Amino acid sequence: PSNVGVVLLGDALHAFPPDLGQGVNSALKDVSLLGDGLRNATTNSVKEGTTSGGYSFGNDNGRDKLGSALRSYEIEATGEATALVRLMQLGSPYQYNQPGFRAQVAAKLMAANLLLRLVLSQIPFLGNTIFFPQIAMLSQLSGSISYREMLSRAHRTSFAFAAVGIMVALACIKAFLGGELNRTFGY
Repeated sequence: PSNVGVVLLGDALHAFPPDLGQGVNSALKDVSLLGDGLRNATTNSVKEGTTSGGYSFGNDNGRDKLGSALRSYEIEATGEATALVRLMQLGSPYQYNQPGFRAQVAAKLMAANLLLRLVLSQIPFLGNTIFFPQIAMLSQLSGSISYREMLSRAHRTSFAFAAVGIMVALACIKAFLGGELNRTFGY
């Protein structure tokens, strides 16, 4: 008896709208992750002399290796799927012309965010270290970096925006209060 279970790939693992065009990319990543895990399990089995031809999971040790490979795939694929779903939520939430004033303002802020991230990501020494492009543009790197890394880069840029915004606000407060203190106390 085996306790291996079922393997989910592609849309069965992570269904989402086609907003960032990552459906096929993520399915291919799933296949690659699963293939790597199975290949590693069979390669290790061949080295230990437990398979015939390198692809058999027919004995108890082979089934253990298969179960281990599938558990590793599950952990990796779940992390990637979770990050991808979050990227989808952050990527373009206001692209469908939702009605109402709040949605229209949010859509304009999202467009400004996209442009600001794009411009700041081009600054030498800051671009692609502190400031990264918007998620829709990061997703073009889906073959070279993981979805978790894309999400991390998006969060780092948001954190940098917040830090810059706080510094600007503090500078404005200081300028205002400094002028008020000068007028009040005659400095």
